[in-house]
Amino acid sequence: MRFFTSALFFSLFKVAFSAAVETKVTKAVTIDVVNAQLAPDGFERSTIVANGQFPGPAITAVKGQTLQVTVNNKLTDASMRRSTALNLDGIFFHTADVYEEAEPFVNACPIAPEDSYTYTVPLGSQAGTFWYHSELSVQYVDGFRGPLIIYDPEDPHRSLYDVDDESTIVQLADWWQNSTLPLMSVYEATGVVPICDSG
Repeated sequence: MRFFTSALFFSLFKVAFSAAVETKVTKAVTIDVVNAQLAPDGFERSTIVANGQFPGPAITAVKGQTLQVTVNNKLTDASMRRSTALNLDGIFFHTADVYEEAEPFVNACPIAPEDSYTYTVPLGSQAGTFWYHSELSVQYVDGFRGPLIIYDPEDPHRSLYDVDDESTIVQLADWWQNSTLPLMSVYEATGVVPICDSG
């Protein structure tokens, strides 16, 4: 009887804990892709960023959810590419959702200015730390990138983390003080890869 009571308590505790950790089946996120004058390295320039910040805000989800990311293209700077596309880098795609991988001009069209698109991606059993970024040419170099974290509520190493939240995300990146269109023109004309100004 004692074993049964303990097993019942453990089962109820696990269900309650899972319910507390689990979130909705679909995780909806909205990203407004905008131009902003920012100075990540102290040199101000026009950028392309998610929700007005660099790096972009963390997208978080839980293993087993379906991630829905609505991208609103609000780019206006005519000196930069004004179309865009989102890539959830590292996420496994299947035949049924291959169009959500957003390879511009390959399996999807870029998102035109003043337009929106909602990417719907089942996460399945995948968990871990990834990143999202623009998939249109080298636009991510202008700043459209950020972290993508898929948590596993049953992570066997969970007890080893002192802190596991957005405050512990570390991102490293190269940075150029010119936008990508002039850099790309030089590269195409000379074949010389531009050296980053900082990073």
